[in-house]
Amino acid sequence: MILIDGVKYKLWIPENEKQLEEMVKEHFNDIFGENSLYFDIKPELRSKAGIGSKPDGIAIVFDKPCFYVVEIERAEHGVHDHVVTQISKFNTALKKSPGTRMKIAEAIYSEITSDPFKQFFAKSKVKGELYKFLTDLFLYRKPIIIAIIIDEAIDELKEAIEELPLQSKIVEFKTFERVGVGLGVHAHLFEPIIEKVPLISEEEVTGRVKKGEIMPQTDYTLPILESLIEMGGSGRMRDVLKRVFTKMENQLKPKDLEKLPSGTAVRWKNKAQWERQRLKSEGYLKKDSPRGTWEITDYGRKLYERLKQRK
Repeated sequence: MILIDGVKYKLWIPENEKQLEEMVKEHFNDIFGENSLYFDIKPELRSKAGIGSKPDGIAIVFDKPCFYVVEIERAEHGVHDHVVTQISKFNTALKKSPGTRMKIAEAIYSEITSDPFKQFFAKSKVKGELYKFLTDLFLYRKPIIIAIIIDEAIDELKEAIEELPLQSKIVEFKTFERVGVGLGVHAHLFEPIIEKVPLISEEEVTGRVKKGEIMPQTDYTLPILESLIEMGGSGRMRDVLKRVFTKMENQLKPKDLEKLPSGTAVRWKNKAQWERQRLKSEGYLKKDSPRGTWEITDYGRKLYERLKQRK
């Protein structure tokens, strides 16, 4: 139940995936950003060996060129086996069959050029020839990203996609209808997909630090998670960073201990804070923690156990 200014909204459960899909298509710009187009072409992704599957759609983001293979699911439909199978097939078809990628690019080009609105929109975003943009996007752009849009992001699904070969993002898309009115007045609850800007430090952007001169950002993942677990699950930023430094002190390189060119922070601390931001955005740390406090989630604890085992 959601209460907004005294007005009650109750959770609406779609009867089938088709109903959820219609909601998603209506709000694709809110999910993928205003510089995106959604294509309900359901291309068949098939490898040379004949292995294939039909996704629910393709979303293209034009300002930061990338595409998403979209899979829309209902949580009650045995998502583990179904989603794992689907994504594995997508991986086989997209990675091993350039012809499949080319077929998708041509299908989307055909749809854009046959729709005046989509044609105007795409050409306003693309510098150069549209066909070349699309073929380059589907043949050469990496990584391939699967967007799984589901009415409830159950833990079973989160755990299932962690070991899959393709990068996957889960969007929990819930709909609430006004009590006494129904879907005529409704609200949606979801977190938009935001294409991550590489979380790299200032000196890497400017080229002032060469590869290998500082610790990779992902090396801070395990120390951050471990520190939070040792602290009972949460801690003030300064206290967490002290523990992280103790754990990494013997691994840090000389340049990690220097200040950024801007003089705003020490390099290693800046890296740790960026990694905390990534962990938070992906659900390993809580997103609604009080300001200045870092908190691990159950999802983050599971990640810690897996990383610890691999070490």
